[in-house]
Amino acid sequence: MWGPEQQNELERQERLQKERKLDAADMGVVEVDPAELARYRAKQKQTHNRYIQKRQAMMKKGSRENTHLKPGTPTWIGDADWDAVMQRTFLSCKLQRVPHLSAAQAFVVRDVAAPPRMIDLAASLGGGLVASVAHIARPPGPIIRYGRALSQQRALWISSGARNMSPNTIDLIKKAVTHAATTTTGTRWTLICQAEFSRLAAQGRPDHRRRQEIVALATATEKAGLPAHEKRHCQSLSEFATNCRHVMI
Repeated sequence: MWGPEQQNELERQERLQKERKLDAADMGVVEVDPAELARYRAKQKQTHNRYIQKRQAMMKKGSRENTHLKPGTPTWIGDADWDAVMQRTFLSCKLQRVPHLSAAQAFVVRDVAAPPRMIDLAASLGGGLVASVAHIARPPGPIIRYGRALSQQRALWISSGARNMSPNTIDLIKKAVTHAATTTTGTRWTLICQAEFSRLAAQGRPDHRRRQEIVALATATEKAGLPAHEKRHCQSLSEFATNCRHVMI
């Protein structure tokens, strides 16, 4: 017997079928009306922006806890002037000095507005605090907190070209993911091989609201040799770093 529930289910299935077709068109697999595809992409972007705004609001609310360095905080100070005065100040703060960026939760730099590229990426991945030397010596001084990119759901393939082009950066990313997996905070990132990347990219995005972000770090030459539905997931290292960065305070 046909009733309102059956009609609603039919309409829902028709909407899902239409979304799947538009997803396929977005990946270049099928062709649809360009105007309809443009409207669909605009709707997808609006949904994504609403999610980002909601997430930023939640993160900003959580960041109000504090932005000062607590005793014992694993801290990297490779960019600071490590003179005798700085050594005494660092010891008086009882911070834990770590030799690797991937293990740090705080970073002491000369200028928080322009930290070195590797520190910026490390802080973005782990959601660390970036503090000025002045903050260590005479708090309160300039200090900012980064959002934690490793808390986002992401599958990452790193190509051989990207590894060869920027071995230090790739090593930092891998160590950050590995280190986070051993902590109580954990990580929602997964490092995958090319075959797994191709499989996930071919699946498309059946539900854009809950999909896992798929990212490929690849050179321009490698990207040019990939099929269209895989190219859309490719990022350069600079694009990747920008997408990971979210300064909260």
